[in-house]
Amino acid sequence: MSDTSFAQANQYQLPCTPAQALIQFRQQAQDFQLQEFLGFTPEGQGEHLWLWVQKCEQNTPWVAEQIAQAAGVRARDVGYAGLKDRHSLSCQWFSVWCPQHQPEEVLAHFAWPPGIQILKMVRHARKLKRGVHLGNHFQLELKLVGLDDQARAQIQANLQQIQAEGMANYFGYQRFGHQAHNLLQAEAWRLQQRRAPKRQQKGFYLSAMRAWLFNAYLDQQIRAGTWLQAQAELTYQVGQGHSQFRAQTQDIADIQARITQGQLHPCAPLWGALPKSPLAAQEADFLQHYAPWCTWLAQQGLHLEQRATRVYPQNLQWHWLDEERAKLTVSLPRGSFVTVLLQHLAAIEDQHLHQQAGIHAEK
Repeated sequence: MSDTSFAQANQYQLPCTPAQALIQFRQQAQDFQLQEFLGFTPEGQGEHLWLWVQKCEQNTPWVAEQIAQAAGVRARDVGYAGLKDRHSLSCQWFSVWCPQHQPEEVLAHFAWPPGIQILKMVRHARKLKRGVHLGNHFQLELKLVGLDDQARAQIQANLQQIQAEGMANYFGYQRFGHQAHNLLQAEAWRLQQRRAPKRQQKGFYLSAMRAWLFNAYLDQQIRAGTWLQAQAELTYQVGQGHSQFRAQTQDIADIQARITQGQLHPCAPLWGALPKSPLAAQEADFLQHYAPWCTWLAQQGLHLEQRATRVYPQNLQWHWLDEERAKLTVSLPRGSFVTVLLQHLAAIEDQHLHQQAGIHAEK
């Protein structure tokens, strides 16, 4: 596989036809707002102090470090559910383990660096762990370039199709790093062209390789027209939850009906060490073509998992602000990318990345 193929990792087949227009987003952080939602409420007592934090132009791990220093605890005593886009206005929870002292007063009056604001503090019995949140609610202000009546109508048609049939749950370009850096580094590591990365980098690189394989698999299914066709031995997810099962031949008709009704979603592999049960035919065929990468992931200690290939956005609303600007609000489950939703509508351009590329070009 060439570097060019990896650099094009975010080019894939979509289940609808994007409009002939360009969606520009993230002109400034305030245009890209998101709020994490947990699905439960902190209890109000316990050894962990939970902080509802608004951050702007700052990444999540750095904010966690600032909280640990302010609270006088170790970095590992601070928890968070997920990484939020740095170039955004984001609200998310952090937790601080502090059973022996009460840092509330200190944190409330601490001189936080620009871009960090503590909005709420509440106690809870447990540490906030990665992946426990249900998802994120987004509010984006968008600029549309090259828009005409046909493109406007196509965007509206695609929004209606997404609401009725869901969207393809591809990994977004963010997972691969700027200009697919994480993916390229993973491939260099696999080919022993570089040393094994440090722990945090290792996680990013393995995740990027897994995401690339997932996207390639889903792309094949959509191109073949089999994406939402029930097939024996494939894995299916019930709704937006965690319950999954493998289909049996005698259940195909019922499974197909539930897929059509939006109750079940086909899954695709997140590659790793294979289970004892045999793979489905199309999974085995994919493995045959991508064996070097799938085998390498297994050698790194990962185990095969399954991820839903379809997701239904919730609370999806699109408002035209004027002839070339629109506001999108939507809630997505954790692990799903709002940028992928935008790609279902039209070509996209991340203005922050575009501006950064211009800055580097001038140097």
